[in-house]
Amino acid sequence: PVMFAAIFTAYLTFAVPHVFGWYAAPLSVVLMLVAAYGLDSVAGIIGKPRARTALATGLVAAYLALMAGMLPLTFNAEKHIQQDIENAVRKPACEYLARTMEPGQTLGCEALGHTAYYVVRHQILDWPGLANRRVVQYSRENRGGRSLEAMLETLRPDWLLLRPFEYARARKNGDWIDQDYELVRQFKALDCAHDILLASRNIDFEFWVFKRKTGTGSLSSAV
Repeated sequence: PVMFAAIFTAYLTFAVPHVFGWYAAPLSVVLMLVAAYGLDSVAGIIGKPRARTALATGLVAAYLALMAGMLPLTFNAEKHIQQDIENAVRKPACEYLARTMEPGQTLGCEALGHTAYYVVRHQILDWPGLANRRVVQYSRENRGGRSLEAMLETLRPDWLLLRPFEYARARKNGDWIDQDYELVRQFKALDCAHDILLASRNIDFEFWVFKRKTGTGSLSSAV
C-alpha cells in the first residue's frame, strides 16, 4: 500500500496535466489504509491494553465524527446537483441531440456520461477517446495537440456539445467554430443552482450545441 500510494502520488503530480477530484479516489482509499496501519502501530506502543484501546477508539470516533458532520451538507448538495444541473441541463441537452441528429452523424464533446447514454445510436468523438478509437489514434499521432479543441478542429464532427469555456478556448486558436458551425441551442441552469455547495467548482452549469453548416464537409462524410 505504501508503494502504491507513493507511485500514484508521483503519477498525479508529474504526469497528469489536469487533476479532477475523482482521479484521487483510489489514492484516498489506500492512504486511509496506510493511516490506519500507522495509527494502530502508534497505539501499539502503549503498554496498557485499556489505554491502547481508548486511544484507538478515540481516534476512530474523531475521524467518523468529521465524516458524519459533513454528510448533511453533501447529501443536500448532491440532491440539488441532480435536480438543477444533471436533470435540468445535461439530460435535456443530450435528449435534444438524440432527437435531432440524423443517422450516421457524429458528435464531438468531452462530457461523455449522459451523452453516451442518450446519444447511443450515434458516433461520439469524446475527449480523450474513452468511447472512440479514432480519437485515440488522433492523440497518438498528434502529441503536440492533445486537447479537446485541437481534436475537434481536426476531425470536425457534425455536432458539438461544448461548455462556454471550451468554446472560448477553441476561439483562442482561430474562428473555425464560428465559420463552420452555427449555435442552435443553449442549455443553462437556473440561478438557484449557484447556491449549491462548492458551486464554483462545478463546470456543468451551461452547455452549447453547435451544428455544422451545410456544405462544409464532415467526418461522417469521409468515413
